[in-house]
Amino acid sequence: MSKIPIYVVSIKDSSRKKSIEQELKNYSFTYIDAVVGADKNKDYINDINNQEWVKKRYKRKLSPGEIGCALSHIKIYQKMIENDIEWAIIFEDDISIRENIKSLLTIGRNLLNKNTLYILGAQQHLDSEKMIITLKRKNLKIDENIIFYDTFLSSKYIYRTAAYLIHKDVAEKILNFTNQKFCIADDWHIFHKYKIFNKIYISDLVYHPDPKNNQSTIEKERNNSLKKQKIIKSILSLCKVKLRLILKKSMGKFYDKL
Repeated sequence: MSKIPIYVVSIKDSSRKKSIEQELKNYSFTYIDAVVGADKNKDYINDINNQEWVKKRYKRKLSPGEIGCALSHIKIYQKMIENDIEWAIIFEDDISIRENIKSLLTIGRNLLNKNTLYILGAQQHLDSEKMIITLKRKNLKIDENIIFYDTFLSSKYIYRTAAYLIHKDVAEKILNFTNQKFCIADDWHIFHKYKIFNKIYISDLVYHPDPKNNQSTIEKERNNSLKKQKIIKSILSLCKVKLRLILKKSMGKFYDKL
């Protein structure tokens, strides 16, 4: 059985390459040169931000970094389709891998669901992480150290494209969708809402560094653009967090009784 290929999104001359190469020293992988949004023509960036869909969905201008990130992942999806690559693991170059992933690379394809997105982790240091509800009884155990859990009403709280496993059918659906309605790369909630994939399974296989110490350009741009909305949203979020924590606790008790 062939191994699932690994693709790493990285800016061509990035200093992070040494770090990710150390992380993946025991595995074969292919670099995908990231699209640098800042190098794109301003008219191109403006055309995207002037789309009615973008205005309605994001209620702000997307940063060049966000647009470049989306285009970078689109490059991989196109490669998967052109080369008939059934499954692919996609990493960005600022992650750390907690466990040996050999068993994931050689997993029996019959154990995977092509209509499920598998997030490998990298949710650390996000306020939304505590909002994610996982169903412990619904899991995919790869080995003793790699376990994916089904998520419950959580697509809105899962972010980043730092580490995930995706089927080519889902990749093609994302391509077709974003050709009509441009989306940021990690808008998993919209992709789930529009039935591009049916479920999200998540693990903690991959660690993402604290953005305070190693903040990506995209996250800096995103945070700056959201500052004006932060006060109102923080009040609403506090109420939502409390409600979701109650739900999360209730779900845990429910499954413990089964």
